[in-house]
Amino acid sequence: MLDNAPKSIRKIKDSQNDSIGIGIEIVWDNDNHNVLDSVFLRRHCPCADCEEIRVKNKLGEDRVSGGADFSDKATKVSNTSSLRVVASSFEQQTNLIEIKLVGNYAIAILWGDGHKNGIYSFEYLRELCDYIKI
Repeated sequence: MLDNAPKSIRKIKDSQNDSIGIGIEIVWDNDNHNVLDSVFLRRHCPCADCEEIRVKNKLGEDRVSGGADFSDKATKVSNTSSLRVVASSFEQQTNLIEIKLVGNYAIAILWGDGHKNGIYSFEYLRELCDYIKI
């Protein structure tokens, strides 16, 4: 097992609707448990598109303290291609649908609005867990 690899990561479901993912629970190799809620995870998505949103919104100098602003009820997107872009709701953007292991170093999250580009390395997840302890 890698030094920073967790023992387990599981999706936390809404108690009233188990089709809605509200976060993840991580158990680390030292048996510490952390919970990261879906809004926090989405705001800190490490993909290039979300990083661009953070830069444009000037929400922080590093990827942990600044988060992409998904607080609006609809995503603001410019249509630069011939594809029709459909705005998604805050609830869709923050509904954690699925977690997939990426190699032996990260997870990918599929969100309710179809977003799936963020690769959350175990090192980055540990940074996020440390950040919320502050």
